[in-house]
Amino acid sequence: MVFLYILLGISLIALIFLGVVVFRGGNKNSKSFQAELAHRNAKKKSKQLANDFVEGKVTFEELKQTITNVNTLQRIETNYNKLIESQKQLEISNKQYESLSKHSLELKQKLDSLKEPNNRLNEEFINVKQELAEVIKVIKKLEVDVKQAKYDLKVIISSYAYGAATGTNSEKLTRSEKKEEKVALKAAMKDKKAAWKKEDKEYFDTVKANIAKLKHEVEESKIKLAELKKAYLEEKKRNELEAKNNPEVVEEKPQVTTESEVTTSGINYAAIEAEEEDPKHACEKAYREYLKVHERLLQRYRIEKDRISLTRRMERWSKRGGHLRREIFVKRQYYYLVAPYTILFILFTVVPVLMSLYLSFTYFNLLEFPTFNGWSNYMRLFVDDKVFTIALRNTAILAVITGPLSYLMAFVFAWLINELKPLARSFMTLIFYAPSISGNVYLVWKLIFSSDIYGYANAFLLKLNFIEEPITWLQDAKYIIWILIIVQLWLSLGVSFLAFIAGLQGVNRELYEAGAIDGIKNRWQELWYITLPQMKSQLLFGAVMQITSSLSVAEVSTQIAGFPSIEYAGHTIITHLMDYGSVRMEMGYASAIATILFIIMIAANLLVRKIIRRVGSWYEWKI
Repeated sequence: MVFLYILLGISLIALIFLGVVVFRGGNKNSKSFQAELAHRNAKKKSKQLANDFVEGKVTFEELKQTITNVNTLQRIETNYNKLIESQKQLEISNKQYESLSKHSLELKQKLDSLKEPNNRLNEEFINVKQELAEVIKVIKKLEVDVKQAKYDLKVIISSYAYGAATGTNSEKLTRSEKKEEKVALKAAMKDKKAAWKKEDKEYFDTVKANIAKLKHEVEESKIKLAELKKAYLEEKKRNELEAKNNPEVVEEKPQVTTESEVTTSGINYAAIEAEEEDPKHACEKAYREYLKVHERLLQRYRIEKDRISLTRRMERWSKRGGHLRREIFVKRQYYYLVAPYTILFILFTVVPVLMSLYLSFTYFNLLEFPTFNGWSNYMRLFVDDKVFTIALRNTAILAVITGPLSYLMAFVFAWLINELKPLARSFMTLIFYAPSISGNVYLVWKLIFSSDIYGYANAFLLKLNFIEEPITWLQDAKYIIWILIIVQLWLSLGVSFLAFIAGLQGVNRELYEAGAIDGIKNRWQELWYITLPQMKSQLLFGAVMQITSSLSVAEVSTQIAGFPSIEYAGHTIITHLMDYGSVRMEMGYASAIATILFIIMIAANLLVRKIIRRVGSWYEWKI
């Protein structure tokens, strides 16, 4: 037990250290920390300058000494004039409001003092009330304009001052400028789309007219071709009949007289031309020549039809968008290949997540239609459900200990195994990976932690005289969570372990030689500055897998501690979800549990992404 508490303490210290490094920037003496500190000071000074100008502590003339850019000064002057104008209008409106309020109060007092109703005073009082309501609307709008103008001035001044102090171009557009730019862009896009629509209409009308014309010509050509073919067949039949009736008449065919009349392929074109010039083959010649004309006409017709096909329409559409639209069209074959997986992913992952999010705000028992109940499920989850609190605590313990430890174990073992020879590396990889794919591995752990003297743990401790009687490991609430941690750690060298080995194999070995030349002196610096930055994608993949596995512990708990476990000692969020979703059939409440777990996983993934993004750069070691 002491050893397990030590592991928990080390894990917490490691998480605190990582948090400090990520959010504070690591070593205070490092160049990166000093640069970040300078940037923070520059940002603070720029915001102070902007606040002083808006509050009137700094005049426009004094501001010109700090800001020298003409365009920025013009923007400041324009927004400052807007601010002054809005403040003047607001002051006038406030005076008008006071005057109307006073007049309304006087009319109210007169009406109250009268014993009989006065229609004129009543009508005047109603009109004053309406004017007062309009003035209030104007005041609210002017107050928003004043706040917006102040905010815009602060943005312009602070962004320019920060950029000037840090040597970067960090000028930002104000909300008003963004709004104006957006309106102008929308108007330009509207005009452009109208022009494109007009151009497309003219283009497709022209193409359709050409298609109609060519279709008519093709129909006429088919009729003429059919007539020529009929004449050709009659001529051929007549020639065959004549040759059959007069076999003694041998048709003289031209002979080849020179070698130049015979092509390299052995075809005698001179003989063919002479045969075609024979009056007996005149219809055949006319049919062949017109067949070529007809084929050209059909080709033109096919080209015109292709110009209004769906593919060509998509091509025109892709040329009128951004780079991404054009890339999608050019590489559309790849998207066709990805489409089946994308559709299945949307249907079986995205849609169920959205449905679960919706069902978490309903009461749904699989028998009745879901009824909306707002935040009731979440209120019940955090206020009334004590078991969920236990499950959340157990999940947090498992995630804090098994998550970082299994991640570090997977990487360290992968790093050590990578140094072995290929045959030994393959064997050791199998040895370490085998537990994660074992089938009935829980039977072994149940035998180890059996509550009688035949359990390996009890037998070992009794033999060494550490205990006097067997410990009921799986029936005692104080031992269950730690047994689950041990089993989960033993099973943790899975896909992440293989990903790390693959990443280590893909590191460019030439970088180690270059690092040695640049001053890398030990293996730790080699790992931090060369190895880890080269395998960030594998590190991120492994982190996501380890976070998912550590937060979704369920099978280990149900197989080792039972379902439900003793005093809910092994109860996790997933087993709580299984309880309400599969046993009690309260799908709305189960969806709320799933949503909470989803949010926790997303937050953990974002934190890990931020940490891994700074690997190799956010902590500088002294060489």
